[in-house]
Amino acid sequence: MSFDLPQDAAAFVPHRKPMLLIDAITECSATSGAANATLTADNLFLDAQGALQASALLEMMAQTYAAVRGYFDTLQGKSVSAGYLVGMRQANIYTLPVVGDTLRIAVDITGAFDGFIVATGTVSHLETIYASGTLKLWIPR
Repeated sequence: MSFDLPQDAAAFVPHRKPMLLIDAITECSATSGAANATLTADNLFLDAQGALQASALLEMMAQTYAAVRGYFDTLQGKSVSAGYLVGMRQANIYTLPVVGDTLRIAVDITGAFDGFIVATGTVSHLETIYASGTLKLWIPR
């Protein structure tokens, strides 16, 4: 089974608008992937100045991991796994994106043990990195 990229992220995660913060999966492998998201004026996580709240950047990383994992599971003929963000480490917010920015969200798995996943993530636009961090996720069996 194969699907050409990009793919609509909604097909691989349980989130739906307005809580779905990413648009499409753009890259995928067994250990990494990326998604994109274009910030629109109807985003629930915008502040009064039109900038995205920092917590949404972290959620975008988690949703990207979930979408990439769901896409990879589907390619392998498996059902999409449920998963949970259980923590963040070394979360860095450098600056906040604004309406109109198209973001690239990348994740790389750095460790896995007994259903727990550790992945690094970044959110960027062109050459600007908005956020980075290490996600801790749990995928129940």
